[in-house]
This record gives sequence, C-alpha cells and structure tokens, in this order.
Amino acid sequence: MAQRSPSFTYAEYRAVDDASDLKHEYVNGQIVAMSGGPLTNPTALVEVLSKTTEQSDRGENAACQPKAGPREHEKFAHYQRLPSLQHYVLVSQTERRAEVFTRGAGHGWEYHAVEAGLVKLPAIGVSLDLEALYADPLVARGLGVPEV
Repeated sequence: MAQRSPSFTYAEYRAVDDASDLKHEYVNGQIVAMSGGPLTNPTALVEVLSKTTEQSDRGENAACQPKAGPREHEKFAHYQRLPSLQHYVLVSQTERRAEVFTRGAGHGWEYHAVEAGLVKLPAIGVSLDLEALYADPLVARGLGVPEV
C-alpha cells in the first residue's frame, strides 16, 4: 500500500513560505518549492495552466478550501492581498486563450478574456500578441518537422 504524504494547512504553508528565502506553492495540501525568489512585490504574475494546477491557479481547488467559512485558502485570494500586484494572467495550454485579471480603481478586479489580438498589461507597459505566445518557435525559425 502506498504511503500517503502528510497534508499541511494553509496556515502551515504560509508560515513555511514566509520564513523561507525560497518561494513555495500550496497544492492539494502539499508545500512545493518553486524556483525564483520570495513573492513579495510582483506587478504581474503569469500562470500557464495545466491539468494538475488549473483549479489551484483559479482558486477552485476543493482541497484548499476550509470546511466552512470564507474562502481564504485560494491561490488568487492570496495574490490579491499583495498590494503591488496589478495583473494576474492565466494562459491556457489547451486553447488560444489568456485570462487577465487587472486591479481596478477600488479594491476590485476586472476580468478580460483574450482569444485573439493583444494581451494588454498597462501597469508594466506591455502588450503581448496572443498569436505569438502560441507560435511554434521551431516553425518560426524554419526548423519545424517536415510533413510526411
């Protein structure tokens, strides 16, 4: 029988992450070390969605939710508490689509789905061409696999 990994509470995750020089992620009750430094002052965060992380990235992971009370265990809810964060971008792996959450004038967030054209991130002065995000770099350089 497979041995089950210990499950951590969101508070335990925060304590570990706050005390560490490394950045961590809370996934299905597990504390996972990530590359990069501490997440304290980002202006924009971009998450590339995958089957295993999409619910967590969206804040929909039931394993991260308390049994009752406010939904404070969501990843995006955590990011929203970072005063410097202006854009949270979710990029799909399965379709040409980027979802942009931009901090509004008050404390709310504006949502915009982009399926063609530009992904605009005005807080950092960047516009990304959605088609370029999904372009095959080998084909763009003429190195693509020839058709048979």
